[in-house]
Amino acid sequence: MTETLTLKSFAKINLGLEVLGKRPDGYHELISVMQSISLHDVLTISKSTDITVDGDVPRDLPEGDLVRQAADLLGETIGIAQGAHLNLRKAIPIGAGLGGGSSNAACALLGLNLLWGAALTLDELTALAAELGSDVAFFLRGGTALARGRGHEMSALPESPRHEVVIAMPDQSLSTARVYDSVRPHHFSDGTATLALAEGIRDGPLLYSRIRNSLQAPAVRLLGGINGLIAELRRLGAKASIVSGSGSACFGLFAEHEPARRAAAVLAAAGYWSRTCTFVRAWNGRPPLA
Repeated sequence: MTETLTLKSFAKINLGLEVLGKRPDGYHELISVMQSISLHDVLTISKSTDITVDGDVPRDLPEGDLVRQAADLLGETIGIAQGAHLNLRKAIPIGAGLGGGSSNAACALLGLNLLWGAALTLDELTALAAELGSDVAFFLRGGTALARGRGHEMSALPESPRHEVVIAMPDQSLSTARVYDSVRPHHFSDGTATLALAEGIRDGPLLYSRIRNSLQAPAVRLLGGINGLIAELRRLGAKASIVSGSGSACFGLFAEHEPARRAAAVLAAAGYWSRTCTFVRAWNGRPPLA
Protein backbone atom coordinates (compact mmCIF):
# COMPACT_ATOMS: atom_id res chain seq x y z
CA MET A 1 0.00 0.00 0.00
CA THR A 2 1.35 3.44 -0.99
CA GLU A 3 2.40 5.51 2.02
CA THR A 4 3.61 8.69 0.24
CA LEU A 5 2.67 10.43 -3.01
CA THR A 6 4.41 13.37 -4.68
CA LEU A 7 2.35 15.32 -7.20
CA LYS A 8 2.96 18.14 -9.66
CA SER A 9 0.47 20.94 -9.08
CA PHE A 10 0.40 22.66 -12.47
CA ALA A 11 -0.42 26.31 -13.19
CA LYS A 12 -2.82 27.53 -15.89
CA ILE A 13 -3.21 30.42 -18.26
CA ASN A 14 -6.44 31.78 -19.74
CA LEU A 15 -6.13 31.80 -23.50
CA GLY A 16 -9.43 33.63 -23.55
CA LEU A 17 -11.61 35.08 -20.80
CA GLU A 18 -14.76 37.13 -21.17
CA VAL A 19 -17.02 38.47 -18.43
CA LEU A 20 -20.62 38.16 -19.59
CA GLY A 21 -22.31 39.95 -16.71
CA LYS A 22 -23.16 39.83 -13.02
CA ARG A 23 -24.97 36.81 -11.61
CA PRO A 24 -27.83 36.97 -9.07
CA ASP A 25 -25.52 35.31 -6.51
CA GLY A 26 -23.09 38.25 -6.77
CA TYR A 27 -20.44 36.41 -8.78
CA HIS A 28 -19.61 37.17 -12.40
CA GLU A 29 -20.69 34.98 -15.30
CA LEU A 30 -17.60 33.93 -17.27
CA ILE A 31 -16.58 32.06 -20.36
CA SER A 32 -12.93 31.09 -20.67
CA VAL A 33 -10.52 28.82 -22.50
CA MET A 34 -8.11 27.48 -19.90
CA GLN A 35 -4.78 25.78 -20.58
CA SER A 36 -2.54 23.95 -18.12
CA ILE A 37 1.18 24.77 -18.32
CA SER A 38 4.33 23.07 -17.08
CA LEU A 39 5.11 25.61 -14.33
CA HIS A 40 4.19 23.73 -11.14
CA ASP A 41 4.29 23.49 -7.37
CA VAL A 42 5.07 20.18 -5.65
CA LEU A 43 2.65 18.62 -3.14
CA THR A 44 3.91 15.64 -1.13
CA ILE A 45 1.27 13.68 0.79
CA SER A 46 2.09 11.07 3.43
CA LYS A 47 -0.16 8.96 5.61
CA SER A 48 -0.38 10.21 9.17
CA THR A 49 -2.63 10.12 12.22
CA ASP A 50 -3.88 13.71 11.81
CA ILE A 51 -4.30 16.15 8.92
CA THR A 52 -1.40 18.60 8.91
CA VAL A 53 -0.13 21.03 6.24
CA ASP A 54 3.27 22.69 6.01
CA GLY A 55 5.74 23.92 3.41
CA ASP A 56 6.94 27.29 2.23
CA VAL A 57 3.60 29.14 2.07
CA PRO A 58 3.27 32.10 4.49
CA ARG A 59 0.54 31.46 7.05
CA ASP A 60 -1.48 34.54 6.03
CA LEU A 61 -1.87 33.40 2.40
CA PRO A 62 -4.65 31.11 1.15
CA GLU A 63 -2.75 28.31 -0.63
CA GLY A 64 -2.01 26.22 2.46
CA ASP A 65 -5.50 26.84 3.81
CA LEU A 66 -7.06 25.63 0.55
CA VAL A 67 -5.05 22.40 0.78
CA ARG A 68 -6.29 21.90 4.33
CA GLN A 69 -9.88 22.66 3.29
CA ALA A 70 -9.65 20.09 0.49
CA ALA A 71 -8.33 17.44 2.87
CA ASP A 72 -10.99 18.16 5.48
CA LEU A 73 -13.77 18.17 2.87
CA LEU A 74 -12.74 14.85 1.36
CA GLY A 75 -12.37 13.29 4.80
CA GLU A 76 -15.82 14.48 5.86
CA THR A 77 -17.37 13.27 2.61
CA ILE A 78 -16.06 9.72 2.86
CA GLY A 79 -16.22 9.53 6.65
CA ILE A 80 -12.62 8.41 6.89
CA ALA A 81 -10.68 8.41 10.16
CA GLN A 82 -7.23 8.49 8.57
CA GLY A 83 -4.99 11.54 8.53
CA ALA A 84 -2.31 12.85 6.19
CA HIS A 85 0.67 15.16 6.23
CA LEU A 86 0.69 17.50 3.21
CA ASN A 87 3.86 19.41 2.33
CA LEU A 88 3.53 22.16 -0.28
CA ARG A 89 6.54 23.62 -2.10
CA LYS A 90 5.67 26.68 -4.18
CA ALA A 91 7.02 27.73 -7.57
CA ILE A 92 3.83 29.34 -8.92
CA PRO A 93 3.76 32.99 -7.78
CA ILE A 94 0.95 34.02 -5.46
CA GLY A 95 -1.53 36.68 -6.63
CA ALA A 96 -0.56 36.06 -10.26
CA GLY A 97 -3.75 34.81 -11.92
CA LEU A 98 -2.11 31.44 -12.61
CA GLY A 99 -4.43 29.36 -10.42
CA GLY A 100 -1.83 28.14 -7.94
CA GLY A 101 -4.14 27.85 -4.93
CA SER A 102 -6.89 26.14 -6.92
CA SER A 103 -4.36 23.72 -8.41
CA ASN A 104 -3.03 22.89 -4.93
CA ALA A 105 -6.55 22.12 -3.69
CA ALA A 106 -7.28 19.87 -6.69
CA CYS A 107 -4.00 18.00 -6.19
CA ALA A 108 -4.90 17.43 -2.55
CA LEU A 109 -8.26 15.93 -3.62
CA LEU A 110 -6.68 13.69 -6.27
CA GLY A 111 -3.79 12.58 -4.08
CA LEU A 112 -5.83 11.85 -0.95
CA ASN A 113 -8.51 10.07 -2.98
CA LEU A 114 -5.77 7.64 -4.04
CA LEU A 115 -3.80 7.52 -0.77
CA TRP A 116 -6.90 6.90 1.36
CA GLY A 117 -8.39 4.42 -1.12
CA ALA A 118 -11.55 6.53 -1.29
CA ALA A 119 -12.25 5.64 -4.95
CA LEU A 120 -14.45 8.69 -5.59
CA THR A 121 -15.21 9.18 -9.27
CA LEU A 122 -14.08 12.24 -11.20
CA ASP A 123 -17.66 13.52 -11.18
CA GLU A 124 -17.83 13.14 -7.40
CA LEU A 125 -14.52 14.95 -6.97
CA THR A 126 -15.76 17.69 -9.30
CA ALA A 127 -18.75 18.27 -7.02
CA LEU A 128 -16.34 18.72 -4.08
CA ALA A 129 -14.12 21.02 -6.15
CA ALA A 130 -17.08 23.36 -6.70
CA GLU A 131 -17.23 23.92 -2.92
CA LEU A 132 -13.56 24.94 -2.80
CA GLY A 133 -13.25 27.53 -5.57
CA SER A 134 -14.06 28.51 -9.12
CA ASP A 135 -11.03 27.02 -10.91
CA VAL A 136 -10.51 23.89 -8.81
CA ALA A 137 -12.60 21.69 -11.14
CA PHE A 138 -10.32 22.51 -14.07
CA PHE A 139 -7.26 21.25 -12.21
CA LEU A 140 -8.82 17.84 -11.69
CA ARG A 141 -8.50 17.39 -15.47
CA GLY A 142 -6.00 19.86 -16.92
CA GLY A 143 -5.19 20.16 -20.61
CA THR A 144 -7.36 22.55 -22.64
CA ALA A 145 -10.95 23.26 -21.58
CA LEU A 146 -13.82 25.65 -22.09
CA ALA A 147 -15.13 26.92 -18.74
CA ARG A 148 -18.48 28.60 -18.16
CA GLY A 149 -20.51 30.01 -15.31
CA ARG A 150 -18.30 30.79 -12.33
CA GLY A 151 -15.67 28.50 -13.88
CA HIS A 152 -17.19 25.27 -12.55
CA GLU A 153 -18.76 24.07 -15.81
CA MET A 154 -16.03 22.41 -17.88
CA SER A 155 -16.02 21.08 -21.43
CA ALA A 156 -12.83 19.40 -22.59
CA LEU A 157 -11.29 20.70 -25.82
CA PRO A 158 -8.79 18.93 -28.06
CA GLU A 159 -5.19 19.51 -27.05
CA SER A 160 -4.29 23.00 -28.23
CA PRO A 161 -1.34 23.19 -30.65
CA ARG A 162 1.90 23.20 -28.67
CA HIS A 163 3.39 26.59 -27.82
CA GLU A 164 6.25 27.85 -25.77
CA VAL A 165 4.99 30.18 -23.05
CA VAL A 166 6.81 33.00 -21.33
CA ILE A 167 5.26 33.94 -18.00
CA ALA A 168 6.31 37.33 -16.62
CA MET A 169 5.17 39.26 -13.59
CA PRO A 170 5.91 42.68 -12.10
CA ASP A 171 7.00 42.93 -8.49
CA GLN A 172 3.42 43.50 -7.30
CA SER A 173 0.65 40.93 -7.11
CA LEU A 174 -3.07 41.59 -7.56
CA SER A 175 -6.00 40.50 -5.42
CA THR A 176 -8.58 38.61 -7.47
CA ALA A 177 -11.35 40.21 -5.41
CA ARG A 178 -10.03 43.73 -6.10
CA VAL A 179 -9.86 43.09 -9.83
CA TYR A 180 -13.43 41.77 -9.97
CA ASP A 181 -14.59 44.71 -7.85
CA SER A 182 -13.17 46.95 -10.58
CA VAL A 183 -15.18 45.28 -13.36
CA ARG A 184 -17.83 47.59 -14.80
CA PRO A 185 -20.66 46.92 -17.30
CA HIS A 186 -18.59 48.31 -20.18
CA HIS A 187 -16.15 45.42 -19.60
CA PHE A 188 -18.91 42.87 -20.30
CA SER A 189 -19.07 41.11 -23.69
CA ASP A 190 -21.12 38.34 -25.30
CA GLY A 191 -18.50 35.56 -25.33
CA THR A 192 -18.23 35.46 -29.13
CA ALA A 193 -14.44 35.78 -29.21
CA THR A 194 -13.90 32.99 -26.68
CA LEU A 195 -16.34 30.66 -28.43
CA ALA A 196 -14.54 31.34 -31.73
CA LEU A 197 -11.23 30.63 -30.02
CA ALA A 198 -12.58 27.28 -28.73
CA GLU A 199 -13.94 26.43 -32.17
CA GLY A 200 -10.56 27.21 -33.72
CA ILE A 201 -8.88 24.82 -31.29
CA ARG A 202 -11.37 22.12 -32.29
CA ASP A 203 -10.39 22.73 -35.92
CA GLY A 204 -6.65 22.86 -35.23
CA PRO A 205 -5.20 26.38 -35.32
CA LEU A 206 -4.96 28.75 -32.39
CA LEU A 207 -6.57 32.02 -33.49
CA TYR A 208 -4.34 34.70 -31.96
CA SER A 209 -6.81 37.45 -32.91
CA ARG A 210 -9.39 35.85 -30.57
CA ILE A 211 -7.08 35.77 -27.55
CA ARG A 212 -8.36 38.36 -25.09
CA ASN A 213 -9.14 38.87 -21.42
CA SER A 214 -11.95 41.09 -20.12
CA LEU A 215 -10.13 41.38 -16.79
CA GLN A 216 -7.10 42.99 -18.41
CA ALA A 217 -8.47 46.54 -18.38
CA PRO A 218 -9.48 46.38 -14.68
CA ALA A 219 -6.11 44.84 -13.82
CA VAL A 220 -4.24 47.58 -15.71
CA ARG A 221 -6.33 50.20 -13.92
CA LEU A 222 -5.04 48.83 -10.61
CA LEU A 223 -1.47 48.20 -11.78
CA GLY A 224 -0.60 50.34 -14.77
CA GLY A 225 2.81 48.78 -15.40
CA ILE A 226 1.14 45.67 -16.76
CA ASN A 227 0.55 47.45 -20.08
CA GLY A 228 4.27 47.94 -20.61
CA LEU A 229 4.97 44.28 -19.84
CA ILE A 230 2.38 43.11 -22.37
CA ALA A 231 3.88 45.42 -25.01
CA GLU A 232 7.40 44.20 -24.22
CA LEU A 233 6.38 40.55 -24.67
CA ARG A 234 5.04 41.43 -28.12
CA ARG A 235 8.19 43.40 -28.98
CA LEU A 236 10.23 40.35 -28.03
CA GLY A 237 8.35 38.20 -30.54
CA ALA A 238 5.26 36.82 -28.79
CA LYS A 239 2.47 35.82 -31.18
CA ALA A 240 0.00 37.04 -28.54
CA SER A 241 0.37 38.46 -25.04
CA ILE A 242 -2.26 39.24 -22.39
CA VAL A 243 -2.86 39.14 -18.65
CA SER A 244 -3.60 35.67 -17.27
CA GLY A 245 -6.76 35.47 -15.19
CA SER A 246 -6.96 38.47 -12.87
CA GLY A 247 -3.19 39.08 -13.04
CA SER A 248 -0.69 40.37 -12.27
CA ALA A 249 1.16 37.74 -14.33
CA CYS A 250 1.13 38.13 -18.11
CA PHE A 251 2.06 35.59 -20.73
CA GLY A 252 3.34 35.55 -24.27
CA LEU A 253 2.95 32.67 -26.74
CA PHE A 254 5.96 31.75 -28.85
CA ALA A 255 6.27 29.18 -31.63
CA GLU A 256 9.79 28.02 -30.68
CA HIS A 257 11.81 27.56 -27.50
CA GLU A 258 14.88 29.68 -28.28
CA PRO A 259 13.02 32.97 -28.89
CA ALA A 260 10.99 32.27 -25.73
CA ARG A 261 14.17 31.63 -23.72
CA ARG A 262 15.73 34.87 -24.96
CA ALA A 263 12.58 36.85 -24.15
CA ALA A 264 12.44 35.46 -20.61
CA ALA A 265 16.10 36.38 -20.09
CA VAL A 266 15.52 39.95 -21.27
CA LEU A 267 12.53 40.34 -18.96
CA ALA A 268 14.44 38.89 -15.99
CA ALA A 269 17.27 41.35 -16.64
CA ALA A 270 14.68 44.16 -16.63
CA GLY A 271 13.56 43.13 -13.13
CA TYR A 272 10.51 41.03 -13.89
CA TRP A 273 9.91 37.56 -12.47
CA SER A 274 9.90 35.40 -15.63
CA ARG A 275 9.86 31.73 -16.62
CA THR A 276 9.54 29.68 -19.78
CA CYS A 277 7.17 26.73 -19.87
CA THR A 278 5.00 24.72 -22.26
CA PHE A 279 1.43 23.50 -22.58
CA VAL A 280 0.63 20.35 -20.57
CA ARG A 281 -1.74 17.61 -21.71
CA ALA A 282 -4.81 16.62 -19.68
CA TRP A 283 -4.48 14.14 -16.79
CA ASN A 284 -8.25 13.61 -16.51
CA GLY A 285 -8.57 12.70 -12.87
CA ARG A 286 -5.35 10.71 -12.58
CA PRO A 287 -3.07 12.23 -9.93
CA PRO A 288 -0.23 14.02 -11.82
CA LEU A 289 2.59 12.19 -10.06
CA ALA A 290 6.05 13.76 -10.00
